[in-house]
Amino acid sequence: MNHSPSLVGSALKAIASTPNRNFDNESYRIGVIEPAARIRSLDRDFSVQPLSTREVAEVVSLLRNILQAKQLPAEELRGRMLEILKAHDLLHLDTEFQR
Repeated sequence: MNHSPSLVGSALKAIASTPNRNFDNESYRIGVIEPAARIRSLDRDFSVQPLSTREVAEVVSLLRNILQAKQLPAEELRGRMLEILKAHDLLHLDTEFQR
């Protein structure tokens, strides 16, 4: 089962809906803007070329880093990541949730 298209959508939605608490412009650019652009670059016609396993793992890692850069409180970050990983059957990609 390929969850890639909705994973990218879920990641972009989480990024857009997470309030920013990082008011350092340079840190925000490096920690949020640039990685979010990378996720957007993976938004493509999945019927032609689905995300590779490496790209799926990259989206998960980038999303976690972006939410951390936005200074989302740890418990909220954990909840958001858990929700997305569960929704896309990807808990195996994040060791924090394998406990």
